[in-house]
Amino acid sequence: MVAHPGKSPSSKARETPLPPSRPTDPPGLPMPTDPRTRPVYRRSFPRPQPPFDDFQATLCWNAAEAVVDEVQAVTRERRFARQRWMDWLCRRTEAYFRTSRRIRTRLTGPHDRHWFRVYQRHWLHTALLRTRGRYHQLLPPEMWGGHSPLDCPPTFDVARRQRVRGGKG
Repeated sequence: MVAHPGKSPSSKARETPLPPSRPTDPPGLPMPTDPRTRPVYRRSFPRPQPPFDDFQATLCWNAAEAVVDEVQAVTRERRFARQRWMDWLCRRTEAYFRTSRRIRTRLTGPHDRHWFRVYQRHWLHTALLRTRGRYHQLLPPEMWGGHSPLDCPPTFDVARRQRVRGGKG
């Protein structure tokens, strides 16, 4: 099959569909859609950009794993859907990478590892608060801004946790 003479070889990569949303995704946080469906004044790119290369996909997966591990360590959850949240974070990161100019430049810049974690912490914090209300007491509010929950002061909401558990405080 011969490519159309007016199309560049890279145009095929741009036509790769965006990651789809799944029924297990958290409610109220839709996946970014094709920029061609948005009004012209809201578009960063005229069409979806090429997906991650292998190195960026590895960075994304490692960042998602680290962020989920941080949340699991802070909440002390035994049954935490690690794979589900890691998959959702990777799909969301790739969708934003392909549709947002600002996020794309940050994730391909000199501090890419840092930005992968910042955005994924923010998205996971928001998703957990929307799906389960009990995380309001367990997750520090600084995580919304992309800070690691392990670096936040350990005194966060200690008095409230002790009252809930029936301890002194």
